[in-house]
Order: sequence, then C-alpha cells, then structure tokens
Amino acid sequence: MDVRLDGPTAQSQEGLIMPVSATATAAVCVAIFGVHYPGLKEYHIGISDGTSSGTELIYKVHENSIGAFNFTNAGKRVVFENGDPRSGRELWVTDGTKNGTRLLKDIYRGATFSSDPSPKIGSNSFASSKNLAIFPATDNNNGRELWSTDGTAEGTTIVKDLLIGEASGIGITDKYVVSNGEKTYFRSRETTFGLSLWSTTGTSKSTRIASNDGLNMNALSGSAMLKNSLIFSYGRQLWITEGTEKSAQMIHEIEGLGNFSNLTHQTDGRFVLFGSDTDQHGREPWVTDGTADGTKLLKNLVPFDGNSDPGDWYDGGGFTVFSAIADGKGRELWVTKGNEKSTKLLMDVNKGPLGSIFYGFAKVGKSVVFVARVVEDIGSYNRLFATDGTPKGTKQLSSRAVVAPGQIQSLGKSAVYIDARDGELWSTGLGFNRQKKVSNFGNKGGRREMFSIVYMTTVNLYQRGSKARPCP
Repeated sequence: MDVRLDGPTAQSQEGLIMPVSATATAAVCVAIFGVHYPGLKEYHIGISDGTSSGTELIYKVHENSIGAFNFTNAGKRVVFENGDPRSGRELWVTDGTKNGTRLLKDIYRGATFSSDPSPKIGSNSFASSKNLAIFPATDNNNGRELWSTDGTAEGTTIVKDLLIGEASGIGITDKYVVSNGEKTYFRSRETTFGLSLWSTTGTSKSTRIASNDGLNMNALSGSAMLKNSLIFSYGRQLWITEGTEKSAQMIHEIEGLGNFSNLTHQTDGRFVLFGSDTDQHGREPWVTDGTADGTKLLKNLVPFDGNSDPGDWYDGGGFTVFSAIADGKGRELWVTKGNEKSTKLLMDVNKGPLGSIFYGFAKVGKSVVFVARVVEDIGSYNRLFATDGTPKGTKQLSSRAVVAPGQIQSLGKSAVYIDARDGELWSTGLGFNRQKKVSNFGNKGGRREMFSIVYMTTVNLYQRGSKARPCP
C-alpha cells in the first residue's frame, strides 16, 4: 500500500524527518491493528484496506513493548501509544509504512512513561478534534493532564495544566474522553472546582469548565453528544451542557429508584437514545432532544413493569438499530428513528423466547452489517447479517463465516472482521457468502505460528494519486 503524509516536511524533536508527498494525496480508510505472536514474542502493527494486496504488517514493535494502542487521526497523520526501553511508553506517529512509523515525541523525557503504563484493549482515551488528536499524558514538570497534537513534534503540547504542578488533574485510570470531532469533553480535577466536567477544542483558550453546580463527576455514569452539547447522566438525573458552566442544566429526573443506561448519540445530532426504568415501567428505551419536554419514553416494549433492557445502540445513518427483549421473545434486533411509530422489531433470529446476542455493528454503504448468534442443528454460531433498517431488507450474509468476538470495522463499501475459524482477517460486502480472506498472518516465513489480531480500529491514511475513500 503506497501511502505518504501530505503537507510540509516536519523536523521532529527526535531529529527524524517526516516523509512528504510529491503529488496530491487523498484520504483512504484502512483498518489498523496489532498482531501478536506469543511463541515468537513478537508484536507487529498491521493495516488493511480490505484487500489481500492492501493487507500487510508494517512495523515490528520492540519485544519489551506491551503493544501499540489508541490509533487516532491527527490531521493527515496517525498517532498512537507505543513503548521502547529508551523512551518508555510515548507518543508515536505512522503514515502506514515501516519507515514512516517512529517516535513522535518523548513527552516524559527518559525511560519513564508519559502515557498509561497498562492500557486495556477496547479502552480508548484518545479523541480527534478538528485537526488534532487529544489525549492525557504526563511530562517531567506536570502531572497527568490533557495534551493535543497535530502529528508533529512541535505541535504536541499540553492543552492546559488544570491542577498546577506535579499533581495530576486526570487520574491514571480515568478513560473518560468524549468527542464528536469538533468539541471534546473530559473529566479533570482543578484547584477551585475539584473533579469537574470540562470542554475543549484542543487549545488552552478553548478549555473551560462545562459543569459545576456542586456535581461530583465521579458519579457521571454515562454520556452522549448532541451536536456540540453533551448529555450526561448523574445518578437519577439527566443533564445537558453546551460546554460552559452557565449552560449546564438538569433536563430530567427519574421518579423512584430508576437509573439510566447505555446513552448513545446520533450522527445527525437530532436526539440521544438511552435505557431507563421508572416506578411505572421496567427498563425501556427512552429518547431526548436535549429539552425537558423532549425527554420521554420511546416505546414500552414489555407491558407493565417488565424489562426490555435495551442496548447495543448503533447509528446506521437515518435509522438506529438496537437489541431489546420483547414480550414473549428473547433479545432480538429492533429499529427506530427516534419516535414510537418508527420503533419496530427488525428480525426474530431465533424464534420464541430463546433470543440472540448482537455485536460488531458497522456501516457498509447504506446498510449496517452486524453479528447475531444463530442456533443451528449442530450448534450455535456467530453469523454475519446486514440490514437497511427495514424487516424486508434484513438478511443473513453468510452460512459459513463464524465471526470472532470483537468489533467489525467499516471501510465504507466493505468491512473487515476476524474469522473464528482461522483467526485471520476477512472482508465482507453485502452479498451472500461473498466473504474473502485478506490476511495470512499465521504463515510466517513458511512456518505456521500461533497469533492473534488485537485492538483493531480504522483511520484515514493518505495515498498518492488515489480516489478519496475516507472512513464513514
């Protein structure tokens, strides 16, 4: 895969020249991931554009590193966390090539880690905001605070030292960073306010407290973006903030002993969906448009005080799919457009009360690909499905593929996933039994090796002379 960074040449603090393109470049969505070989004690970074020729290992991480995590776009570059004995666990950058993968900046100079020394797969504390990546880090003079980078060493700076000096504003275990690509919300301690909610676009001037009102943000239990505002749950209360202290207000409070769960936002910013229970109903789907009057029960799927327990929300663009338990049925797939009339059962995968499990939602074209557990004659298997948001347009994509636990990654017109049969990377479109194997990582130097693909996500890389295919 011929990828290069666009823009002016950048001299990093470590004295490394970033490559540049001599011709115009275009954003191309790729999956980026780690490949671990336990028997060889090796960890590699790999990329895939959904084709065999575009799937490769690009960089061998140092054997003492615990792996590379938090791949995130910073403008036209991709930054991530990685470690080596000389610099510790620090901020790295890649353009999708071996020579373009290197240490970006040793934020905490020396072998001490500036980032989380024990990151967890599936836990991402990085966010993209405009042309910046935003992340927590520690340097030689400050505790753990919020930083931003544009993908260059000189453009990697602390956003604001909220808890002055060596004390940490952001706790080492705090992974709370939420962004819609424009505005980012995070939790931090500050001398005056204690642990509070803050907003930023990646600069010191734009960083301000987003909610105070005596709220202890340890009790923040869920949140979702509503355009540039944040909806968040605080105990039995639902709040909204536009990113300033004065704009924060409570919009709903549950009567009785209920609470909120699984808040999710929509890309068009019209509403937020969540689960909630009250004295009158069990846990059911609710919706809010950010106002008190617009916060209401979406639909009571189980009569009286039964629980439909909605979850697995996924925004398909024009419709949202979710799983819930209906009266007389197990957990099945539903669809909504944010009102009661449009909230319908999409499919009953396993007839009767048995139900199914769902995961791995990803957009492919105008449809959503997902995984459902199917009970068959010789056992139960995690099969591929797709839906266009209608019962008629919901179909099984394969009778052979068995999808491993984890997320399917959308590449626009296709998606990649890990197949449980061989652990390799496969690609799927919307055709039945048209999946293709795109990796052969188990064959290493002509020998079979045990391996696993971990921490897969998608980023935009920039290819010379390519037609733009950015991530959806």
